Amino acid sequence: MTVRPVFNGGIIASSSQIACYGTQPADITYTTAPSGGTTPRYQWYKQTGVVSCPSGSFNGTGWTAVGTSSTSTPTLTGAVIGNITATTTFALRVDNAGTPACFDNWAGNCHVVYVSGETAPISGDVLATTTSSRTCSKRHIVALF
Repeated sequence: MTVRPVFNGGIIASSSQIACYGTQPADITYTTAPSGGTTPRYQWYKQTGVVSCPSGSFNGTGWTAVGTSSTSTPTLTGAVIGNITATTTFALRVDNAGTPACFDNWAGNCHVVYVSGETAPISGDVLATTTSSRTCSKRHIVALF
């Protein structure tokens, strides 16, 4: 009998960031990668707005896959996200690509990219509304407050 390691949701490097309207956000990374089973497979998902982090068994209702799945890294690059125009929550699905398939879970934490300068901040998005008073350029952010 072979006993596989239990699922571990990992530790995300940060829970949020601010990006300028129409630019690529910074990469979303983990300081400790989610792990378990034989071969963890990572797939990022997104949902517009600030939403509660999903947890437990995977249920993709309301979430849209971003990029392709990977067995090598849980990092989501800004290039894969692309130019962002609305505050968006990103969450990571981790399933076991090996045999037997021991789990199919959300990593248990998420990352919100707040967009400064949104033309219509989402209701309840306090940070994006606050940061809309910032002026973004292609090279830097200048705080006006």
